[in-house]
Amino acid sequence: MATTISSTSAGGITTQGVGSGLDIASIVDKLVSVESIPLNNLKTQETAYQTRLSAYSAARGALASFQNSVAALAKPTAFSSFAAAINDGSVAAVAVDSTNAQALSSGSHTLRVDRLASAQRTASSAFTSTASVVGTGTLTIDIGSWNGDYTGFTPNATAGSKTITIDAGNDSLAGIRDAINNAGAGVTASVINDGSGNRLVLSGTATGAAQGFRLTTTDSDGDDTDTAGLWQVAFDPGAAGGTPQSQHLVDALNANFSLDGLAISKPDNHVTDAIAGLTIDLKKVDTSSTAFTVSRDLTTAKANVNGFVAAYNNIVSNLHSLTGYDATTKTAGVLNGDSSIRLIATRLQSLVASVLPGSGSVSSLADIGIKFTDDGTLGVDDAKLSTALSGNPDGVSRLFAKTGTASDALVAYSGATGQTQVGTHALHVDRLATRGLASGSSAAGLVITAGVNDTVGITIDNVASTITLAPGTYASAAALATQLQSQINGTAAFSAAGTSVTVGSGNGVLTVTSQRYGSASSVVVNDGNGVTGLFGTPVSTGGLDVAGTIDGTAFTGAGQVATGATSTSAEGLSLTVAGGAPGDRGTIDFNRGIAARVDDVLTQFLDTDNGLLGAATDSINNSIKDLEKREDDWNTRLVAIRARYTAQYNAMDALVASLNSTSSYLTQQLEALRNSTKSS
Repeated sequence: MATTISSTSAGGITTQGVGSGLDIASIVDKLVSVESIPLNNLKTQETAYQTRLSAYSAARGALASFQNSVAALAKPTAFSSFAAAINDGSVAAVAVDSTNAQALSSGSHTLRVDRLASAQRTASSAFTSTASVVGTGTLTIDIGSWNGDYTGFTPNATAGSKTITIDAGNDSLAGIRDAINNAGAGVTASVINDGSGNRLVLSGTATGAAQGFRLTTTDSDGDDTDTAGLWQVAFDPGAAGGTPQSQHLVDALNANFSLDGLAISKPDNHVTDAIAGLTIDLKKVDTSSTAFTVSRDLTTAKANVNGFVAAYNNIVSNLHSLTGYDATTKTAGVLNGDSSIRLIATRLQSLVASVLPGSGSVSSLADIGIKFTDDGTLGVDDAKLSTALSGNPDGVSRLFAKTGTASDALVAYSGATGQTQVGTHALHVDRLATRGLASGSSAAGLVITAGVNDTVGITIDNVASTITLAPGTYASAAALATQLQSQINGTAAFSAAGTSVTVGSGNGVLTVTSQRYGSASSVVVNDGNGVTGLFGTPVSTGGLDVAGTIDGTAFTGAGQVATGATSTSAEGLSLTVAGGAPGDRGTIDFNRGIAARVDDVLTQFLDTDNGLLGAATDSINNSIKDLEKREDDWNTRLVAIRARYTAQYNAMDALVASLNSTSSYLTQQLEALRNSTKSS
């Protein structure tokens, strides 16, 4: 920022001249003021630039606000809103899942609830107090399902197995409760006094038949199934040689219900996958059917359209106030005549008024009752809009949103960029995406001995950890595979990274497969005392990305996602190829509606580096910097001018003082001469 020199700086005199009696400081100030006229002109020009800069900032803010409103309308979900209503809300609650609402369709349904899902619950034998010592050793909690009489347990392959160490620091009833709660083992613990003593009550954190739990112990007293030590809180009715000290209170059960007469069993009372796009929360058993309906939510869709109209009218008003001219007050907007703002306004108006080719009966805003008024804003015919939304909601969605429809059921449109061209694009798949895996070379041994062959070092998707298997003789390779999968997926390092696997056992040979697709997917078995016995010599195969072409040009594969190549008509078009076979996979019809087009153009306008507003503000900022430099130069010059004027007037004043002194001397001499003559 330029500096300003004050009127009394640079040695300016603030008193009247000694010889002349003139106010030299005031005279110098006035002379410098005249010399400062060019500097003042520069400051006026800088102020004007700053005002324009603020106006551009206001325009940018208004356009960004408009884009926020438009972006929501550019998504198909803005017009796929549904509403659900049930006759008896005490039986269940139904609600639309907004993330998958496009999968819904209008209709009526009947619901009957025969049984609610429940979580397993057990209670230990009674203890005198929460401080009572139970014992030391380890507790192992497995999640899975029990058979009907609780004599057989099958681990859940997708859940983890947790082993908890109990030592002298946490061997009390309260200590064991806290240790279980801190383990994150899929079970919560509490201590309840039922009048006969304090019991450790365990509850599964999830409902469903496959979410039961088994709690086994390794007791420090050397006997894992007696009536002492940790066995007092164990629950393993199928263990040989011991009677469990804990009793089961509630079974782990699935919810049983029917929809439209079709019997369904689900592990949770919160059902999300019975009807795609709808959630059903079961509340109570009721064997008499209750009805519920799913219908288009025209109110939300209409509100979205009206929101777009209001946002457009607001931006028109904002831009007009910046660029217009008020004939009444004879004042022009700060950006009156600005070519950048005029271009933006014209482009937006053109997009909003455009007709979309190939869009059927709904190809322009006029088709749904939206037209321009005399002042350039939009007006809405509410009745016509309602008719369009109720009669052709998909057409209204295509009019506004960015959509892609694949002809192949196993290909899904995932997204597009501003460079993706509207039209039909052909997909050819040369290779499907694969997942990384590690395969054994021989059948797995079924006997696992602690400390001998129970550990496996494994790296999945570049995340490494070591797995410890529960010792024992497994009934089959499938049972061993289930245990291995449970241990891997329950390992903190893997779950924290979002990594999981499936473990197969074909012909007795173990295979560990990552759930991730593509070149980032890998499984390597490389360490541990159990590797040879379980896998022989394991062989790792890395995952591959999907490969092929869109419109004849090779796309970029990342896992199952194919993205159109740069500088092609399909640039930025993203498709998820979920399966099928290599070869021609049909077409994808891509459409960019009005809101989507406006959103893309606004992104270009608002681009800080390459957008119109960015270029305009950069130009103004450069001009301001130039003015500030020139102002600094002028201030430096004025310092020298003030010093020169001050020196000149001080010299004049000194000369006048000298002349006054001479005049006074001569006057005195003449007066003395006159007096001498009179005396003579």
